[in-house]
Amino acid sequence: MRIGIRLTITGLVLASIMVSAVGVHLLWWRTAEANSHELAETINQQIVAAVGKELANITAEARAAHTAIRTLFVQNVRKSIRLTTPPSVASISTRSWSETLSSRNGALKKLIMS
Repeated sequence: MRIGIRLTITGLVLASIMVSAVGVHLLWWRTAEANSHELAETINQQIVAAVGKELANITAEARAAHTAIRTLFVQNVRKSIRLTTPPSVASISTRSWSETLSSRNGALKKLIMS
């Protein structure tokens, strides 16, 4: 069987096109995969940074709220102590007042235990 020169050249051209196409495809696939991994890593880093910033903001807001509530509570407690302190005891210092309360608590404990 005789193969013509046209058919041989056509076959070689088609084979070289196929080999080139496969080579280009493999190189493109490797590059695309590397780029997609790099892109995914960059996106993950950005997400982690954004979540970290948001967490820091929430923590700062929680600390500020805690400080504000603590301040309001302390001020309210001081006001309520001033309002509930009897006039005869108003001149007693805070330390004396706490000592008076602790001695009263001690007397109550002795009364309960007996």
